Amino acid sequence: MTTKKESTKKADAPKPKKEKKILFEAVKENSTPKHVIIGALSLAGLLKQYRYEESVYGKEDIEPSITDDELEKIIKKFIN
Repeated sequence: MTTKKESTKKADAPKPKKEKKILFEAVKENSTPKHVIIGALSLAGLLKQYRYEESVYGKEDIEPSITDDELEKIIKKFIN
């Protein structure tokens, strides 16, 4: 019986928050070809933000705005 209660507790436990990244870094770390990512960002209305972050990266502090999962969803939506 103890194992049943323990498994229920694990299922009810809150999921850890995904770490947000700077859009430019998230794109840089993604393995999808860059031209596909650029198209996906354009469709999602994030291309202007990406270009801005690209131009100031390393010069100014940029607030993290996207998780890897969110970027993957944007790319999958563009591909499909």
